[in-house]
Amino acid sequence: MRAARLSFAERGLGIAVHRIADRAGVGIGTLYRHFPSKQSLIDAALADRLDELQPAIDRALQSEDAWAGFAELLLAMVAAQVQDRGFSQMLGVSDGGEVYEQLRGRLLRPFEQLMREAQASGRMRADLAPGDLPVILRMAGAAAQQAGPPQNWRRHVGLLLDGSKPSAQATP
Repeated sequence: MRAARLSFAERGLGIAVHRIADRAGVGIGTLYRHFPSKQSLIDAALADRLDELQPAIDRALQSEDAWAGFAELLLAMVAAQVQDRGFSQMLGVSDGGEVYEQLRGRLLRPFEQLMREAQASGRMRADLAPGDLPVILRMAGAAAQQAGPPQNWRRHVGLLLDGSKPSAQATP
C-alpha cells in the first residue's frame, strides 16, 4: 500500500501497476492477490488519504464558526492535493463509482453541512448550492496544480474563498 500511495502521489493514477509492484519489491501476482484490480488499489489509497484528512474534517465540523471550518477544511484538502497528485485526480471523479461514494460520504457531506451552517449565519453567499461544491473543490484543487511558487496555492484558495463570501456579487 505504501508503494502505491507514493507512486500515485508522484506520478498520478496513470502509473502502471507493474511499476507499483516493482517499487514494493513484490511480483505482480502478489500485488493482485492483495488488490484484485488497479481500481481496488486506488480505492484503498483514497480511503487512506481520507483517514489522514479525518482530523481536519472533524475539527472543521466542530468549529464554532462554520465559515472558518469550511475554509480550514478547504485548505487542508488542497494541501493534501499539493502533496498527492493521485488524490487530486481522485477528486475529479464524478462517475458514481466507489471512489465517488467515498468522496461523497466522507468529504462532500461535511462540506455541505458547513456550507449550510455558514449560509445560515450569513457568512457565506446564499446563492451557493451543494451542487456547486464539486466545482468549488476542483477550482481549489487547480491551485494545487499551478506552476509557480508553491506557496501561491494558499493565495489562490483565499481568492476563491473571498468570492464565496456574501459581499461578493453573483455574476451571470
